[in-house]
Amino acid sequence: MAKSDSAIVPGRNLDEPQADLPIVSVPTEYRLYQNYPNPFNPVTEIRFDLPEVARVELKVFNTLGQLVATLLSEERPAGVYTVSWDASHAASGMYIYQLKAGGFVDAKKMALIR
Repeated sequence: MAKSDSAIVPGRNLDEPQADLPIVSVPTEYRLYQNYPNPFNPVTEIRFDLPEVARVELKVFNTLGQLVATLLSEERPAGVYTVSWDASHAASGMYIYQLKAGGFVDAKKMALIR
């Protein structure tokens, strides 16, 4: 019998199509996205990209610069992240969310409307 380069994998039929697996890619740069929805009431999502392991701080401030909430303060591996902010106990108005990660710093505005 001729030598074969094929292998038998227990539990799988290789003749049947396999489900597509998601392709996970690591971001190539730091990025902070606009929250969604905006304006919001009372929950919004904030998305950001990390191209490498970094200590991440994601904070929310009012327009006077006072800290309202710390959403993250920890080291995270490279990846794409979404963090929710439940502003049920915050007053209506404009807020600024700020991301610090590695040497990257960015901030964006969001509006809480009741």
